[in-house]
Amino acid sequence: MLKRIADWLEKASVAGFAVGVFQDKPFAGLLVAIGCLALSLILTNHIQWEDNPMKKGGE
Repeated sequence: MLKRIADWLEKASVAGFAVGVFQDKPFAGLLVAIGCLALSLILTNHIQWEDNPMKKGGE
């Protein structure tokens, strides 16, 4: 579930940037893009941390 949300946030960041550029509001679009991309990276890092076998003491 988190992976799907992270993927959606990546798409939203690209869309936010594109809308901001083409609607002559680059700062608003860039703000949305950076926020969505940051959340996506945080969720992706969380997913990778949960799947790490070394965290659980495995080899």
